[in-house]
Amino acid sequence: MMKTATRSALAFALALSVTACADEPVDDAELVEDPVVEPMADVDIAEPAMQDEVNVADIVADPAMFAGRTVTVIADVEEVYGPKAFALDEDDALEGGIDNDLMVIGDDVAGLTEIDDQWLDNQVQVTGTVQTWTIVDMEREVGWDLDPALEAEVEERGAVLIASSVERVET
Repeated sequence: MMKTATRSALAFALALSVTACADEPVDDAELVEDPVVEPMADVDIAEPAMQDEVNVADIVADPAMFAGRTVTVIADVEEVYGPKAFALDEDDALEGGIDNDLMVIGDDVAGLTEIDDQWLDNQVQVTGTVQTWTIVDMEREVGWDLDPALEAEVEERGAVLIASSVERVET
């Protein structure tokens, strides 16, 4: 019974205070406008990341900056290591410098054209993802075991371009 009386008294006091506040004049300066909410930019997460066209020299100079990024490179095939592995050399010696080759490895899934010595000194356009993985991780990703000589080249270079497409560039 005491609880009921206390509740009734509180309800009456609350109602009285609300009524009292409603009767007071409101100063326009006290009014706060609703904050402006900026709409978020439309983001389509299904859209693939843009591919950057970069130079071999840029990737070789700072592999960490490009790691994980999809890039497109146009350069000369400097050396062929096997049907799915070759090195690109900067077309412009002033930009690329001496021995700034980028190793390119094709994965089994991409269905790339096999590269052979006929591709040497030809300009190609390669699109792929720059990686700085360990040999074990790289072999897992590309789906084939690198031979020991190729492993040594990969370790020496630091960055590898995992190719998703390779095309000859007609000059």
